[in-house]
Amino acid sequence: MLPHLVIIPLPRHSVKLLQVLKQMPQRHGPDEFFSFPGKKGAAIALPPIAKWPYQNGWTFHCWLRLDPVTGVNIEREKPYLYCFRTSKGIGYSAHFLGNTLVLTSMKVKGKGFQHCIKYDFRPRQWYMVTIVHVYNRWSKSEIKCFVDGQNVSHSEMSWLVSTNEPFGKCFLGSSQEQDTDTMFCGQLSSVYLFSEALVPPQIAAIHQLGSGYKSQFRFENESAVLMSEATKKILYDGRLTSTIVFMYAPVACDSQLCLESSPKGNPTYFVHTPHALMAQGVKAVVTHSIHSALHSIGGIQVLFPLFGQLDFVIDKESGGVDYTICSTLMSLICELLESSVNIQQQLIQNKGFLVISYLLEKSSREHVTRNVLESFLKLTNYLVNLPTGGALLKHLFDHILFNPSLWIYSPVNVQRRLYEYLATEFINDAHIYNNIRRVSSVLQTMHTLKFYYWVVNPLDRSGIIPKGVDGPRPDAKDIITLRGFMLQYIKSLVLRGQGVHEDELQAILNYLTTVHEDDNIRDVLHLTVQLQAEHPASMVPGFDHKYGVRTVYKLLASAQEDVRIMALKLLGYFLMRSTPK
Repeated sequence: MLPHLVIIPLPRHSVKLLQVLKQMPQRHGPDEFFSFPGKKGAAIALPPIAKWPYQNGWTFHCWLRLDPVTGVNIEREKPYLYCFRTSKGIGYSAHFLGNTLVLTSMKVKGKGFQHCIKYDFRPRQWYMVTIVHVYNRWSKSEIKCFVDGQNVSHSEMSWLVSTNEPFGKCFLGSSQEQDTDTMFCGQLSSVYLFSEALVPPQIAAIHQLGSGYKSQFRFENESAVLMSEATKKILYDGRLTSTIVFMYAPVACDSQLCLESSPKGNPTYFVHTPHALMAQGVKAVVTHSIHSALHSIGGIQVLFPLFGQLDFVIDKESGGVDYTICSTLMSLICELLESSVNIQQQLIQNKGFLVISYLLEKSSREHVTRNVLESFLKLTNYLVNLPTGGALLKHLFDHILFNPSLWIYSPVNVQRRLYEYLATEFINDAHIYNNIRRVSSVLQTMHTLKFYYWVVNPLDRSGIIPKGVDGPRPDAKDIITLRGFMLQYIKSLVLRGQGVHEDELQAILNYLTTVHEDDNIRDVLHLTVQLQAEHPASMVPGFDHKYGVRTVYKLLASAQEDVRIMALKLLGYFLMRSTPK
């Protein structure tokens, strides 16, 4: 009596949820931010600043994102980024006019200097804005604006503001009057004011930290971002941290109170307590990226069991399997790897590619589609250019790209794309060549030719138990084409190096000696003759040490004339380039 077949359906809406998850790594911007609704009075009110730090210049810095303008009075709307002024209106401000930013310095109320930054700030995009005021005692001072670490605007200006009055009208997100038309609508990340005019290398280094940075530039290990030693020195030499006047971060809030978070040893510039107040709907929003969420529940490995559910049906009624799920899942993992160093480390520690390969082999081969392959190849190109991608690249080669049991049953066009890539783009990349273990790659390829990509079944004559016989294989013509790509790959490996290694030659001779089907050795023998002719300096000594003549004698017993002729050519090239000894 036949056992009852249990049909297991996927959880409802799981495919749609996977599509949503796939989009999450593409989210840009910080996980924590201040949200400004744009309504009257919605701003962050700072306490009075006793004396403005201008002796060494000063710098305002934050990341910002504008919400689209929906008002009917677009011409009148002037949302303020910041406003630092005295009760008489003397001081500094920055506001948006359309999509441009206007900087203002007021010496007396109604008179001052304005500079328009000709940069198109588009809604719903995050920008790092750094405004630098440079103080020159004996000449005109300067004002510079940097967007995303690049200097986009520069102007000379008179050093207009000089007053002993405290700056008692200080706001983030509004003017001092707090009119409806001046309210900022959007998001700000951590906000910094430095008592020094930052220079371009410092600003470029800060940009590398990303929009989610919310610390005091004190400890090198506080950020997971990969940086050069020169960049680390710029950020953590103590200069930046010692010049922080104030710092307000969304994670340092208590109800509506925004705690000032500059280092304790820094001079205080405030009249009294330095903490700010979020008013009229301004909120500190704390979210969690998919990377941190995955980390909280165990890391990238929690996704691996999903590969074991690929053959689950969409629903019991239809009984159909969705063969696009694997592609979506693989794209998600690749996106996560490209956007997080921690995810990369987790995948290495858990041998992720080995697990994925094993589960894919256990699943129906219809899941291994062209899109799945392209995801792997895209990841390969990313890791090649990643300074720390070597270990992950080796895992990807060994367990995925060089794993014939994963690909042998996939559609022919998928296999052709893979092996053509390995023979051309892959091997021609210097970074890849330096990252692969050349000898083991040749041995692995010869093993693949022998056990998986045979033209004639080697069981009867050679006694080799073939693999790749449990499913639909490419026909003989396609197998020959695929073998050609693999042999081209081996030849390219040799040509890029200093000739043939003896272990590589041993693997080739072992193949020619143990395989007895002429159709299975013809192309390998042709490659060996080419190598003997083109690389005699390494081939002749190796051929001698590995007793290659014995292989020639075996080949001369072939029933096929073309095989015997190539065997004689192989012997002839060897004798022609050998010494009398």
